[in-house]
Amino acid sequence: MKKIKDVLELIKQLKKETEKLLKEAENIVEIKKKQTKYDSQWKSNKGRILHFSGRMYILDELKKAIEGK
Repeated sequence: MKKIKDVLELIKQLKKETEKLLKEAENIVEIKKKQTKYDSQWKSNKGRILHFSGRMYILDELKKAIEGK
């Protein structure tokens, strides 16, 4: 009877540990989702900045060409 109680106690402990690990895994997944969202926003903004600066460069070159510099 004592061995059965010991086994049941071990099962309870295992269940608690498994729940802790699942919570940690969920937290890691949430952090990764946020990081991925941030990375994609950064790439998008970086592309916009580069696109804008490229357009400004072209406009500056056109202005120089028109003015004959």
